[in-house]
Amino acid sequence: MRAVVDYALWLRRHFEGSGDLAGRIGQGFDAMPEVREVLEAHLDPRGDPSPAIRAIYGEFYPWLVMLDEKWASGARSKIFPHTADQAHLRCAAWGAYIVSCPPYDRAVEILRPEYVAAIADMGRPKPYRILGDADPDVYLADHLIQLYGRGALSSDDELWARFWRTAPEPIRAHAIAFVGRTLEDKTGTLPGAVQDRFIALCETRIQAAEGGANRERFLAEMRAFGWWFANPVFEVQWSLERLNRVLDLTRGQVDAGFALSGRLAQAAGSSPVLTATCLRKMVEGATEVWGVVGQHEDILSILRTAKDSDQTPAYIEAHRVAGLLVEKGFVAYRSLFPE
Repeated sequence: MRAVVDYALWLRRHFEGSGDLAGRIGQGFDAMPEVREVLEAHLDPRGDPSPAIRAIYGEFYPWLVMLDEKWASGARSKIFPHTADQAHLRCAAWGAYIVSCPPYDRAVEILRPEYVAAIADMGRPKPYRILGDADPDVYLADHLIQLYGRGALSSDDELWARFWRTAPEPIRAHAIAFVGRTLEDKTGTLPGAVQDRFIALCETRIQAAEGGANRERFLAEMRAFGWWFANPVFEVQWSLERLNRVLDLTRGQVDAGFALSGRLAQAAGSSPVLTATCLRKMVEGATEVWGVVGQHEDILSILRTAKDSDQTPAYIEAHRVAGLLVEKGFVAYRSLFPE
């Protein structure tokens, strides 16, 4: 089956390179009927019930769309069946697609009903895992984040809203962390429209946690924002202000603390009160002493900057942080505020 797809793509390249045959590209599988014959034969579960074969259709679905969009669109319900007796075939095809393929706009548009079904299916046991132990729900979150980031999904799109409304907390936390860990730009800044979309997402999710009746269900998601605030593509003051709110929601615990301390140290000169406040909340919530040891130089820099600033609240916060650290066994910080 892989060879069949490779053969079809080889023909496509031949058509593209031959001026007198260029018109054949628009014919799709009419120009390569032998390919269509094999593809349709193996879509009949009575003749080929193999989930491994069905996975090939999912893995190469965007390329089937490129080869013959009309055929791929018409075959969608056969490739990704929704009947109970073929649920295992759908799982194989969908898992291979979502794990192996980037979210190409045209393929996503055709597969929109499958994305809706996959969102509804999140958190349920799957009969198969693709590529070892890959979780389709995690890759579904990645797809949606990428589509949202480039504007292919709007904030009021029902697909986007449904994901945040129904996704289990570990998947929502992964989606947030995915943004902070992968978003980068060689110039150090993001295009305005992209940054605006993610800033809006951050505000929406923090407000949802702040206004939620059960804040516990947002803890992992809020902690994952640490990856955002440690990422230099986001403006430092904006990051500090949101970090301060998130720390209130998570009782001082946040992901990427090793990177956040450096970010706080860089911002201490311009925002000594806020940086010292965030540091104090993080120290209060610290459960592992190795994190403090690994961030010793950054912590010293933040405390000294706050202590030496002309802002009394910064001095007070720095004094509180030093006291907390001494209580946790880091007596070296006592020298910052000798009694």
